[in-house]
Amino acid sequence: YYKNKKAVLRKNYSNREVQFQNPAYHDLLTEVFGTYLFEEKADTLYKVLVSPKAWRDMNNHLSLNEMYFEKEFREYFLILNLYKLFYKQPIYQRSILRVLQSAKKADISSNSKIIIGNIIRKSGSLVQGIPVKNFNLYNQYKEQISLSDFRGKFVYLSFFTKDSYTCEKDIVLLKELYE
Repeated sequence: YYKNKKAVLRKNYSNREVQFQNPAYHDLLTEVFGTYLFEEKADTLYKVLVSPKAWRDMNNHLSLNEMYFEKEFREYFLILNLYKLFYKQPIYQRSILRVLQSAKKADISSNSKIIIGNIIRKSGSLVQGIPVKNFNLYNQYKEQISLSDFRGKFVYLSFFTKDSYTCEKDIVLLKELYE
């Protein structure tokens, strides 16, 4: 199984230009190889993931393999695998964000920096213990309330429309939970 994946990766991806603007390229690479590195090199990469110099160490380790000689592909492939691991292994989320933040400061391609910035923006607020940005909404009485008004309390946001049967059922359930 892995030999076939290696052959596909070597033939179609690793020695070719990274197609950053091609969604099909990204989707296929993500779907087929999204956690490949952490399956193939699990012992080494999981240990390195929690180290302060994880990006540099992972990058150096991968550069020893002929499939990852091309720097931009190696960066992209490592970023892609970290992104997939973020959602597959929540225990590593903080470590992965730390690795990506350090990678953004490293000598990487501008495309890789853009991707990392997008991942951090998208995923960074999903980690337990990381504060959510404050925002304001209007309640049912047309009073403006702020998320910070509920600091330390459980907050459940539900957006609905009055014309939806499903939304009506959700409202009934929320009222029951509240009571």
